[in-house]
Formats: sequence, structure tokens, C-alpha cells
Amino acid sequence: MDAFRTAVKQYAIVNEFELGTTKFDRARFRGYCSVDGCPWKICARTQVDKSVRVLTLFLTL
Repeated sequence: MDAFRTAVKQYAIVNEFELGTTKFDRARFRGYCSVDGCPWKICARTQVDKSVRVLTLFLTL
């Protein structure tokens, strides 16, 4: 999950938008574009085998 969080932060830097996060812990991550009107968001969860599964991904930049 730490590598996933780092990858999402890098994506935000490369694509030049402000990343906001809510309600995350070691097993879950929710990120979104914090600019008004920006619909980008991602939700992910750690699986039993320690892989990360993206549950929601909405990309329109």
C-alpha cells in the first residue's frame, strides 16, 4: 500500500493537480483532485495476498 500511495502522489505531481485524501488507513486509500470541478478520484484496498486492488478509478483530466 505504501508503494501505491507513492505512485498516486507521483501521478498527481506529473499531471499537475492537487491530491486530497480522506479516510485511509494501512489497508485502504481514497484520493481525489481537490480542485473544484475536477472529477478525478481513486479508491483502493489491500487484498489478503497483500496486493492492492483499485475499487474506483475516475480519470478525466
